[in-house]
Amino acid sequence: MELPHDAFLNIARAIFSHQQKELVPLLVRLLENERSEEAILLLRAESERLGSPLIRAYCQLALFRLNEEGPYEKNLFEWIEKNRGNELEVRPLLPRKVRSDKSPYTLTLEERSELLVEAFEALAESKKEEALSALLDAIAKGSPHNRCLLAGLLLRAVD
Repeated sequence: MELPHDAFLNIARAIFSHQQKELVPLLVRLLENERSEEAILLLRAESERLGSPLIRAYCQLALFRLNEEGPYEKNLFEWIEKNRGNELEVRPLLPRKVRSDKSPYTLTLEERSELLVEAFEALAESKKEEALSALLDAIAKGSPHNRCLLAGLLLRAVD
């Protein structure tokens, strides 16, 4: 962020093109905070990236949080519906060369869990009626292990 705007965007493009998965969550948050037209255009382009579900999902989540026009809200709800039954498993990530799941085409358990937590947080922060319904639905029909976390997010959303 301390770099000139164009240099920052060039580094962001390089991180996305080299699929540096460990840097994607932070990079997407930085682009989201930037809120410039170029940053939003980059997020939009990467939200359609083929072959990298992590980049695609984080960019769509950022665009949802930015209230951008597009299918981002619908896609977020569909992704949560599909993954709400997964037990959240957050462990320290091992370096990519040590992990057994080196495919850029699938999400690891940790990546899916981290993304699911951020998606639920985004729903809670949006305070939309359908978002609160999705949280209640995830509490009722999702993994019992996730209920405390989801209940906390729900309480924070209705404050």
